[in-house]
Amino acid sequence: LNLVGPLRLPSFSLSLMFLSPHLDPHPRVTPPPASSDSSDGPPKKPLAGGDSPIIFITFSNESDKDANEFLLEKLDQLYDELVKYRSQYTVKYSPKCQKEIRRLGLRIWEEKWIEHSSCILMICTRTYKGKVVPPPSSDELPPSNAAEEYQMITALDDTYSRTIPLLIENEDESSIPLFYKNAIWVRYWPGREELMQELLKRIDEEVDSQKGKQTEEHVVGSKKSAQEFPVELSEDSSVPSGKA
Repeated sequence: LNLVGPLRLPSFSLSLMFLSPHLDPHPRVTPPPASSDSSDGPPKKPLAGGDSPIIFITFSNESDKDANEFLLEKLDQLYDELVKYRSQYTVKYSPKCQKEIRRLGLRIWEEKWIEHSSCILMICTRTYKGKVVPPPSSDELPPSNAAEEYQMITALDDTYSRTIPLLIENEDESSIPLFYKNAIWVRYWPGREELMQELLKRIDEEVDSQKGKQTEEHVVGSKKSAQEFPVELSEDSSVPSGKA
């Protein structure tokens, strides 16, 4: 036996000799899953029992300072009552969503929530009607956020049924745009509990109606997919012939 010279081990790492044969000396690192936060993109329309239904409030600021302060005070009260009585809903009211509007931009914010709302509360005032309905002598609307939102609302096929014209206190019915003259309108008057309950009932009806439509679309879509991709039977499959 020749003991001369240094003892040489095979060319693999000595540390591997002490590892279990079942352990990978170079384990793969699994990257973390991608973030599922899609707040910047349009949400999917919720099915029954899904995400929170969206209530969108559209209105026009008044040109008179005092009149505008009065209107905003009433709308702030409306917003607070909706949040109080219907916490399961999400209310989109632009003065309360300024952070989100700055992040997305006003137009994208409007398009996003108008399209995906379950119910639209249209605050009908003379100023609102004047901004969204062109006067007889003109075919063009003066630029305003209210006019843009109104055009977005009326451009969609399914928004008429989920839009509720809303009159604040003693506002006259003539303030409702002609397109919605036959719609069932509601009056809001802070402190009038019976009017608030009527409004909540109308909102609930629209939300339930939208849930029903979405569920029906989901079922129809599933049936259509099943028809487009039928299950093929194997040769061994037994198909009843209908004969005894």
